[in-house]
Amino acid sequence: MGTRAQLGGEGFAAGTALRLVWETSVGRRVTDSGFAPQENVIGQVTVGSDGRIDSPLTIPEDLGGLHGVALRSGDTLVARVFFVVETSIVGITPASGPAGTPVTIHLKGVGRTSLHV
Repeated sequence: MGTRAQLGGEGFAAGTALRLVWETSVGRRVTDSGFAPQENVIGQVTVGSDGRIDSPLTIPEDLGGLHGVALRSGDTLVARVFFVVETSIVGITPASGPAGTPVTIHLKGVGRTSLHV
């Protein structure tokens, strides 16, 4: 997606280095194993001497829906906030044509990359 956000907070232990983690799900709903949570480290944040963080965040490209953005110190969850990836249209081809013309719509933020109607 590449969406830019700003991650801020206070009340953290001063000078602590925290891992910035993107929480998602992997798998397929049509298999016996289904979906499973997955954490992907996307950066590191260092807490200021005042116990605050203020860090730019680029949202990873992912399936649509609710995702966690977590801060971890080792295996310990320190904080979590949520971000919703919304569906967006990247492109439509062709842009025009007579009735019955096949159309391809490229979407981001969904579970499938193509849909045949």
